[in-house]
Amino acid sequence: MKLFTLAASLLSLSSAAAMADQCLVLTPWQKQRAADLINRQDINNRFVLSLCEPCGQRWGSLVQVHHLGYVASPVRGYLHLTVNGREADMAYTYVYNYVGRYWFNVGMEIGCPVRGVTRYLPTR
Repeated sequence: MKLFTLAASLLSLSSAAAMADQCLVLTPWQKQRAADLINRQDINNRFVLSLCEPCGQRWGSLVQVHHLGYVASPVRGYLHLTVNGREADMAYTYVYNYVGRYWFNVGMEIGCPVRGVTRYLPTR
């Protein structure tokens, strides 16, 4: 039984790892669209919610955006968006919609083929 439990745990960890980096590598258009979605907020009050559901997270982390940038990807012609100097996977990044009062998934909005994440998160 212990062997089965260990095997199941390892399998779930490997599937979570396989889901990582779903929308880290972006085309220039996707990078610009993601930046535009984040920048729609008041420049002095920009936040994103970081939540990796495939990794087992149940609650997200609210991150105040002080600096938005990008770095070149090892994949030629592609980019990685950075939030406060750290690469951010858009599959696990949410921006707040003040009109509808919900968080929406940036990766889905910019056309990344993401799996295992919620498109809209309600405000708690």
